[in-house]
Amino acid sequence: MRLLLIVALFFSTGVFAEEPNTCDLEVGHPSDPRKVGPGKSSSEVKLQLAVPGCREAVKNHPDNPRFHYQLGRALIYWADINNGDDSEGTESVRRAAEMDYPQALFVMGLLHKREKEACAAEPLTKRAADLELKSARITYVHDALNGIYEGCLTVDKKIMMEYLEKAATQVSGYYESLLLTNLKRE
Repeated sequence: MRLLLIVALFFSTGVFAEEPNTCDLEVGHPSDPRKVGPGKSSSEVKLQLAVPGCREAVKNHPDNPRFHYQLGRALIYWADINNGDDSEGTESVRRAAEMDYPQALFVMGLLHKREKEACAAEPLTKRAADLELKSARITYVHDALNGIYEGCLTVDKKIMMEYLEKAATQVSGYYESLLLTNLKRE
């Protein structure tokens, strides 16, 4: 029975369950469905623990996209606080996105939008939505309705409604439900 549970977990998440390490505990994102541990908001992250913990995790597990994403998150926060260059953090998130990690795909889409590169953001956000990331599903529809992807794609209303219907099963709370209702109406 235990072996069956382990096999089911492997196929449902793509990775074996594992004990959270310092990287997971200090900088896992609360809305990352593949996080290991509770997740922390940006204001709760202890960078003096997160950065070395994630560097160690990446060193020991170079093929684990979660660690690359979390290291990138920590390094980007570090750069923001210190008015520094966030290119190392961005590169780490990019590496995780190349490994098809949903949260990293979504963040790379956000970074491209920040740089006014909507056509580069669209496929990343869509891929994260296809991988069942709630925030990507909602953001994709919001951005498409607001013309962010204008000139990049032909908006497929059927796909957008599917994203919203699937996101409706993932939301929690009044404000997320209100947002979904408004997006469906639009």
